[in-house]
Amino acid sequence: MIGAAPPAVSAPPSATDHRDDLEAFYEAAPCGYLTMRRDGLVLGANRTLLDWTGSRLDAPGRGLCFRDMLTAASWVVFSMKCLPVATLHGRVKEIALEVRRSDGTALPVLASFQRVEQPGDRPPLLRGILFDATERRLYERELLDARKAADQARATAERSRARLSSILESTTDGVLLVEPGWQVAYANPSAAGLGMVFAPGTDMRAAFPRDPDGLFLDAFAQAMGGGSPEPVQGLVGGGIWLWVKAYPAPGGGITVFFRDVTRDRLADEERLRAAERIRHLATHDPLTGLANRVRFAERLRDALAATGGRVAVMCLDLDRFKQVNDRLGHPAGDALLQAVAGRLRAELRAEDTVARFGGDEFGIVLASAGRSGGDSEANAEAVAARLVSALSAPYTLGGERAEIGTSIGITLAAGRDTTPDVLLGEADVALYCAKRAGRGRHAVFEPAMAAEQRIKLEVGEALRTALAEGELLLHYQPVVDVATRAVRGYEALVRWERPGHGLLLPAAFVPVAEETAQISQLGAFALRRACRDAAAWPDRSLRVAVNLSPLQLRDPALMDAVADALRESGLAPSRLELEITEGVLLERTEPVLGAMHRLRAMGVAFAMDDFGTGYSSLACLRSFPFDRVKIDRDFLQEAETREGDAAIIEAVAALCRRLGMTCTAEGVETEGQLRLLARAGCTEAQGYLFGRPAPQSQLLAAAMAPG
Repeated sequence: MIGAAPPAVSAPPSATDHRDDLEAFYEAAPCGYLTMRRDGLVLGANRTLLDWTGSRLDAPGRGLCFRDMLTAASWVVFSMKCLPVATLHGRVKEIALEVRRSDGTALPVLASFQRVEQPGDRPPLLRGILFDATERRLYERELLDARKAADQARATAERSRARLSSILESTTDGVLLVEPGWQVAYANPSAAGLGMVFAPGTDMRAAFPRDPDGLFLDAFAQAMGGGSPEPVQGLVGGGIWLWVKAYPAPGGGITVFFRDVTRDRLADEERLRAAERIRHLATHDPLTGLANRVRFAERLRDALAATGGRVAVMCLDLDRFKQVNDRLGHPAGDALLQAVAGRLRAELRAEDTVARFGGDEFGIVLASAGRSGGDSEANAEAVAARLVSALSAPYTLGGERAEIGTSIGITLAAGRDTTPDVLLGEADVALYCAKRAGRGRHAVFEPAMAAEQRIKLEVGEALRTALAEGELLLHYQPVVDVATRAVRGYEALVRWERPGHGLLLPAAFVPVAEETAQISQLGAFALRRACRDAAAWPDRSLRVAVNLSPLQLRDPALMDAVADALRESGLAPSRLELEITEGVLLERTEPVLGAMHRLRAMGVAFAMDDFGTGYSSLACLRSFPFDRVKIDRDFLQEAETREGDAAIIEAVAALCRRLGMTCTAEGVETEGQLRLLARAGCTEAQGYLFGRPAPQSQLLAAAMAPG
């Protein structure tokens, strides 16, 4: 039964009339109703549910099964979770499912199910009600109409009252019918779910919980006066948040719907905190709290504009850090980096910028120059000497003494029309010279140091020959499912078999290819070879991922290169995934966005590589059509011992789930790391634990091996 019976009606309509009215209501209700056996055979369903799914109860040749109305995933949820609970406990109050529409799309619904006992030895049935979750507000208005119709039908035959009672008892919302004098006329079972007592005749204003701002009473009063107030939320006793909606009832009085939304509010707050952590991560180093490379570039641009280009830029590299890290362990290495960050802050002014670029590399912008000669060579060298001395003082790490040094490269903007990238490049060249001169010292950039560029030119010429002579090749590293370890695809990694130098990794020549305008040719080779190799894999479900340089996305020839590679190889576009490093997000130009959208229209997927190392932002995840986010290996290295890294991985995985993206973690080397990723909800993983990069021949040999 629903609860307290409504007042008797002096002259009820005939049972036939009410039965017809109820049948019409049942068929036209905005939610779906069905009665079925435990094996899923549908015995009855209203028109709404049949229209949603394009189903027929009288389909020739077979009965209608509830499985045919659901998506494959929802049928698994229903059969594995919902059906056993309903069979054992008699009811499932609310579960999220997806109904398969006749046009192939999925309709999200909130469903409740109740076991219905049958006379004699007949097995019980299952009765369900399904609400369109995308139209919740419309559902509430239509549910109110259903409630009004139910009130009229309740005076009819017992069978009509029983059917209506089961409908109202299935909803998880509390429902109150209140007379014009504020007396409670009816309360459904869910209305008592929060320990409230709504006995018939009770003054609803006294029985309903109060919120501090009086929002509930205001809404009730407005509805009682014939108004239609908006839904309100308020905090009541015990830290519980209620959502309340009041409607004026025909003939006077009000109808009130309410529910506990505490869990939703807490989840929203946690999502906001996770988003804030990720936003902070986008501009700061998680270990030291210093600015990262993105923030450093922003501050350098600001300083150049504010001082007329009179700033000094430094690049720092710690000497002997690796030895300390290897001797005392990674936790001690982290503590050392944090101590270095503290000493750098102490030696610099508030207006200066200090950043950690990664590993043991740091950058500094000496600002406020021009007023007191702050960017002069003498001043910059004095600061550098002070930093060398400060960082060389002994450290105590977990009771162990450690000593390191630092080498510093300096460059002066000196009013030049220059850019942050140029200044960082000059400081980096100077740093290289300082380290080559014996470490523990500093060096100021001079034009003569540009000789280093000649080496890059030599590499560039050799690379041009390599592209023509076929010295480049691809190795493949597997990407696996975290839960099953099944291989889902491979990442193609370019290698260079350079005569006299051995097998070179991308870091040795890809930057040179970008600087010498050979990246498009190199990228086209990687696309062609990867598509051709993937087309030869026995398992046609495996995807292949190819890295793209930001420069390639701005190259108009990229579309033709991808299309040619797919056409020549015969590889399905859905099996090709293009990985983009976060550097591409620095310049959100229309050509880049246009290229990505056109490639996406071809069926090609996109992955954001090295997420969290410098350039990522939530806005970019929303505006760029990424299918996958790859968490940089730096966050996984210490995640088992450092809660901050584990929390970041969990936050990124949660964000990916909300945005419908796959989350892949790079650099997995241990079983412990894999278990951590599984707990965090990460979907896929890649690293030495599953296999090192290998040539195509090894992949094919393994695929053909017995067993």
